[in-house]
Amino acid sequence: MLIWLASYPRSGNTFFRILLNRLYGFNTTTGYDDNDPVAQMIGPQFVGYEPRQYALENLVNRPEISFVKTHRQPHRVSCGDQPAIYLVRDGRDAIVSFAHFRAQAQLKQGKPVDIYQLMKALILEESLGTGNWGQNVLHWLKRSAPPLVIRYEQLILDPQREVARALTYFNLDISGKTPSSAPSFPELQTINPAFFRRGVVGSYQDEMPQALQKCFWEQAHHAEAMALLNYT
Repeated sequence: MLIWLASYPRSGNTFFRILLNRLYGFNTTTGYDDNDPVAQMIGPQFVGYEPRQYALENLVNRPEISFVKTHRQPHRVSCGDQPAIYLVRDGRDAIVSFAHFRAQAQLKQGKPVDIYQLMKALILEESLGTGNWGQNVLHWLKRSAPPLVIRYEQLILDPQREVARALTYFNLDISGKTPSSAPSFPELQTINPAFFRRGVVGSYQDEMPQALQKCFWEQAHHAEAMALLNYT
């Protein structure tokens, strides 16, 4: 059985994968043909990453549960009606976090960084794979088989409850398992302080200039997705 772990980047996907492994012993893989650079950056064992041994289409009918991470839009992974968990975060916070993530990559390459321009590019970006934040949200939430939505804001507030809710939603028996404790944010920062940068709700308020907030709301996909999710 294949269950997608889908999200726009920096919306809690990695944290959810860590929780699946830490709390209930589930490993995860990715839908990409790579060795999961994020897992390698943080630590494959800590994330609970395992290399994918089968083609995606072959995972669907296997009896074992395969949690597969993707940031792509559903029509870009040909997921059909396969079950999915969608991690979502206020688009402004996700874009701020993603811009800083890209900035770190540029700094490592010795390139100059303009965080304002990085945020603006993400607000306007319409890449074929991931799409911008609004496109990603709308395509996953309006799929013919809607995913189970996990909000970042609730995930960091009560990690164990949200993970247990997801597993029971898919009828996965966790009654005999005694979960260990979820890692705290300070613990995550000791693992990789650059990746786990702030982890707060509403970071856009002091990091995204008003002009960019206005630009965000003027983008039709973002405005529609924010309304659909009841973000103000």
